[in-house]
Order: sequence, then structure tokens, then C-alpha cells
Amino acid sequence: MNISSKKGFSLIELIVAIGILSIGMAAVSSMIYQTFQSERHSAKQRRAHVIATQIVERFKAGNLPTSPPTTPEALPEDGDGVIIGGELVWKDTTATDGTFFCRWNTKKYTGFKTIDVLVGWGSTNCSRSSVDTCPRKLRIVAVENNS
Repeated sequence: MNISSKKGFSLIELIVAIGILSIGMAAVSSMIYQTFQSERHSAKQRRAHVIATQIVERFKAGNLPTSPPTTPEALPEDGDGVIIGGELVWKDTTATDGTFFCRWNTKKYTGFKTIDVLVGWGSTNCSRSSVDTCPRKLRIVAVENNS
């Protein structure tokens, strides 16, 4: 019986095929990882947009109390807060990474007012007092006609 007449793959052919397959699988897994990272960033960006929009809508609805807030429903004209879960929480010092911090202010002019909302997130260096230092930020400025 002649050894060279047997059909099949040699060991070198098998190693080359496994090498090519592993390079392809590494590329696909890298793409999947980057897609998950991008989706996670996009989800946080969407969440920050929703938070800022909710604050602007509260102002547009006339939710401007004259006294400091005691509940999550009341917004002062100028202030800051922490978003944990779905609630706007005041003066919270137990916030952890992943929490959204926000600051807003309103300016009244003759005939209109502006509402400037800044939402920050993304690291443990973020806080209510330093939203500007957050690595990720979203700002919405709304103008409302008072006439």
C-alpha cells in the first residue's frame, strides 16, 4: 500500500487552516466587542438626552417653585441634581459611577427666557459640583417665548 495515495489533509495543511480560521474569528469577535461598546455609549447618550429633555419640559410646564426643592418633582430655577434610576434626586452624596449629574439655569429676558441644561456622566470624578469635568456631557439650550 502506497502512503501517498491516501486521501486527507496533512498536519501542516490542518495547522494553516486552523490559523486562518482563528484570525477570522478574532476579527469577528473584535467587531462584536466594538459594537457592544458603541451601543452602550449610545444608550447612555440617549438617557442623557431624555433627562435633559424632561428637565426642559418641566420648565416649559411652569414647574418653577419659589422655595428650595424638597421632593424630586420640584425644580428650582437654577440648580443641580443627580439622576439615579428614573428619579431626579437632590443633594445626594452617595452617587456612584454610572450616575447622571445635571445642572441647569434659566435666564429671563424681555419677551423670552432661556433654559440651559447640562447633563454629565462617565466616571467617578463626576459630581453635581463639577459637571463640567465629566468626560461625557450633553447640553440642551431651549428658548421659550413669553409673549
